[in-house]
Amino acid sequence: MRKLMSGLVLAIALALPGVASAAGEHDGADLALECGDFATALDLYRAAGEAGDVSAQVTLGYMFWYGEDQYGSAVHGDLNTAVEWFDRAADQGDPVAAAMIYQIFGGDGPWNRAHAFAATVTAQQSFTY
Repeated sequence: MRKLMSGLVLAIALALPGVASAAGEHDGADLALECGDFATALDLYRAAGEAGDVSAQVTLGYMFWYGEDQYGSAVHGDLNTAVEWFDRAADQGDPVAAAMIYQIFGGDGPWNRAHAFAATVTAQQSFTY
């Protein structure tokens, strides 16, 4: 019943005017992901990511990183696309995305140890102990 209600809320939200904003797309994507509608989630996260939503960009990175194993046939795993989305988010200062880029390249790619260190410092400063 919960999935049915969530699906109905998603359908109504997508039909309303003004939901085309990045925030609206991200919220709709979160709901679609929760309902297991990975194809819709991918489309909505992509729209939000293209609009500059950092959280959507990180989520897209993970979706393409894990691909079919986590998200079914709607999301084909693609390392290059995952790196592109993580890179977009890292360029906007997201420490999780920067750490993923570092993990993927192991320090040998366009992101070296200095970038990983800077991302770690940024992440530590953003948490309250």
